[in-house]
Amino acid sequence: MPISFGGMASGVDTEEIIKKLVQVESRPIVQWEEEKKVASQKKQALIKLREYVTTLQDAAKELYGFRAAYFDKTATSSDASIVEAEAGRNAEKGTTTVVVKELAGVHKISSEEIKKDRELEAGKFTIEVNGEKHTLRFRGGKISALYDLLAEEASDIVSTNLINTKDDYYKLVLESKTSGTKGEILLSGDKGILNAIGLIKGEKGAEPSRIDMVFDQRYFIPYGGPEKIGEQNGSLTVAKDGKSVKLTGLLWREYVLPVELHLKEDSTLEFEFAYKEPPSEKEEEIPYRVEIGPEERTVIKGIELHSYNVPRIREVEKKKKKESFETLLGIGVVATIEGQRSEKIYHIDKKSKGKQEIPIGRDFKDKKISKIILFCNEGEVDFNDAAILTPEKGIGYFDPKHVINKAKNARMIVDGVEVIRDKNTGITM
Repeated sequence: MPISFGGMASGVDTEEIIKKLVQVESRPIVQWEEEKKVASQKKQALIKLREYVTTLQDAAKELYGFRAAYFDKTATSSDASIVEAEAGRNAEKGTTTVVVKELAGVHKISSEEIKKDRELEAGKFTIEVNGEKHTLRFRGGKISALYDLLAEEASDIVSTNLINTKDDYYKLVLESKTSGTKGEILLSGDKGILNAIGLIKGEKGAEPSRIDMVFDQRYFIPYGGPEKIGEQNGSLTVAKDGKSVKLTGLLWREYVLPVELHLKEDSTLEFEFAYKEPPSEKEEEIPYRVEIGPEERTVIKGIELHSYNVPRIREVEKKKKKESFETLLGIGVVATIEGQRSEKIYHIDKKSKGKQEIPIGRDFKDKKISKIILFCNEGEVDFNDAAILTPEKGIGYFDPKHVINKAKNARMIVDGVEVIRDKNTGITM
């Protein structure tokens, strides 16, 4: 086999020179290959773009072309203030009769009025909406602290608001974020704190035992408690059926119950009342000092007579200032605990309306009460249909005491068929 040594004779590496020359000459071919690859990629991209444009054109024709009008459907309502209608493309031609029986409602409840600086007891309770639960541990404090806890821990299921009703009094308001019956706010757990703010009134589904108060005038006795009343000048009248008691003027009376009644924590005293203001008194326009006897001249048959200028002064007795009362009426409960009288007076706002519920069980838990106190400081008040209610065992959830809006579904009759939905908008048929 011959052996070749490139450039050995001349000292020049001819093999490397030839290799370089070949590379130089082949550069256009390599460049054309690269350009061919890029051109192929562009071609594929243009083909894909053409597919997209074709799809867009077809969609535009369906949406804006002359055929679109044949597929569109419209719906009109005879009373758009009640029902607004919208038809889809697959809707069939015809008339639908819709009768709205009830609109869907969002559950909304509130507490009683709580004084701003009142210290509330600690407690743990659970709030639930549509299967979502939050257990809250309240460490005690003012109503604003409880509001902050609810707003922080349960904001995903309820909206919480603290409303200043008057002076330093506030109400806690809870509103569900889910409409319909499935959005009902369910409360459970320790009822102490919930009872304290008047958010609940017993267990749901529990039928309360009811003891109606039938009054007899013979069992009314003078008030014997520590309250300072002053001179009483009022009167008391009991209706023939014993269901109504009228107090007029300044009067405090105790009604002795036929038997002592045992109270539980949830026991309440329920009644209705009507208050009438006393007639307004006009101030007598008489001066406190009267002077009589100016000088007079009298002529009788030509004779002029001068009367003596004798001043006569009379002091008029000043009218006593009318006594004012912070509270005009109320009701109370008396119990005997370890041989000592124990009473609680509940003042009533004369402007209150409807059925009144006094949570006497909070103050007399597991105690026996023997007397009911009725009082009126001024004017006239009728107490009607009084009863003591004690809830029995229920289904485990508490019953809200003050319901602003009920949790309910929308109910409609569509062409004679009842339709129920949990909302008032976006309803499909």
